[in-house]
Amino acid sequence: MKPGAPPTRGRDAIRVVVDAFSRAAALPLRDANFTIRRDGRPNQRMLIHLLVDPLRVWGWHARLAAGLQADGHEVRVRLVEGTRRRALPTGYALLEWLERFTARGAPLRFANRLSPADLPPPASDVACDLLLDVSGSFQPGDVHAVGLVSDAGDDGGLMAALCERRAPTIALMTSDGRTLADARPATERPESLTRSLEFVFARACSLARSAPRLFSAASRAPQMEKAAAASGMFALSAARLAASAIAAKLQRFVRAAPRWRAGYRMTDDDRVIDRLRWPASSYIPIPDDGTRFYADPFIVAHEGRRFIFVEDYPFATNKGVISYVALDEVGRASAPRPALERPCHLSYPMIFQRDGAIWMIPETSGARTIELYRADPFPDRWTLARVLVEDVIASDMTLLDHGGRLWLLGTITDEGASTWDALGLFSADSLFGEWRAHPANPALIDASCARPAGFCAQTGAGLIRPAQDCRGGYGAAIAFARIDRLDEEAFEQTIIARLRPDPRWNAAGAHTVNAAAGLEAIDWIA
Repeated sequence: MKPGAPPTRGRDAIRVVVDAFSRAAALPLRDANFTIRRDGRPNQRMLIHLLVDPLRVWGWHARLAAGLQADGHEVRVRLVEGTRRRALPTGYALLEWLERFTARGAPLRFANRLSPADLPPPASDVACDLLLDVSGSFQPGDVHAVGLVSDAGDDGGLMAALCERRAPTIALMTSDGRTLADARPATERPESLTRSLEFVFARACSLARSAPRLFSAASRAPQMEKAAAASGMFALSAARLAASAIAAKLQRFVRAAPRWRAGYRMTDDDRVIDRLRWPASSYIPIPDDGTRFYADPFIVAHEGRRFIFVEDYPFATNKGVISYVALDEVGRASAPRPALERPCHLSYPMIFQRDGAIWMIPETSGARTIELYRADPFPDRWTLARVLVEDVIASDMTLLDHGGRLWLLGTITDEGASTWDALGLFSADSLFGEWRAHPANPALIDASCARPAGFCAQTGAGLIRPAQDCRGGYGAAIAFARIDRLDEEAFEQTIIARLRPDPRWNAAGAHTVNAAAGLEAIDWIA
């Protein structure tokens, strides 16, 4: 589903909030060292101490503790002491209330504020297998310590970055300077600070939950050259929320929902995925009646005719269906006609031909499934052939035949996290085989190149995967990634180009590109 904007009201109250934030202040940090007495390699089942700031206890801390316990670890809590304790920036509580008052969104689960009493029992001593510092101000310490750090600094710096719509990078770092893993979360609601924190904290939770496994593996690996523990990327400087940044953030409460358009052009050997630049020729828009938008175009040829399938999103229902247009011999499109509707929202009609039939795997994330449909008959009737994967929130799944296996690449999400930034992989030996999740899922957490933007293609530059670059908002640009490795052990890719919308289009974003049967189709934000 393409993101919209929440309702808003109360401009006078916003001015009060901005005035309050102008008095925000930051306190200095102080080093704190902790000693771990246990020696040797960490066990499979660890005694983990979470280091938490009692003045900054978030919902994601409690969820992290519960997740680690579900993984079989024993979790205890340590509270930071002295001047390392830092209250949240002045005025945040008021802003949190105002955003809840104006947006009326789903309750916060990761960015909700808790007290130390909501966490596991306190540690009775300093002995543990792993000290996991989630206090927001990780300091160099014992070799058994791992901290979650951000290039934005502590929670206050993170808030300032999100107010300016700067996507943070978060990482797990050992106290001797090694980075175990990093992530670049997406923030699907940039107009809301609390919702942006919700997305970032949800990814922080999943990243921190992997700390025992990654730390255990790193302890068995050859020692890497140490990096500066307080390098420029991970500088832990104190930060405060600037009044101007908050004012701009609050003014963005009032904004119109984006309007998507889909279009096509004739092409032979000048596909965008080959040229890695936009064509000189224009795209022909698929006309809408003003009560809906069309997006996610996919092309298929059948019995000498060409068809473009799209997400059809009527504003009256706020629920997408799959529709199609048929092109005549000179490339004129028919009026869109419905093809598939389900109780849940449908989008991204990934349509393909295989084994003498025409298939479609639309996005059905609202049903927590990945579903396969067969045309019976094409193009107006589609029958559910099989649920390929159950109990997964998966978006924009894209089929790829590679290395003797079939792969589905798309974004997956955990509760509360973004649907833009985590790439999930599933594979099977045949379309109706057993589809298995990749052991490394999510294979990538990066809002700039995770979510698919159309079919992969073999080009002169290699096997290229179009992806959405959501750093500037949903569908802001398209990234082209060369797949360097895709097997049952690992996934690796390299970004070779990024394309923002052509200035001639006067568009705010472009996020799907597909080519087949002498056509190329894209969508853009009008």
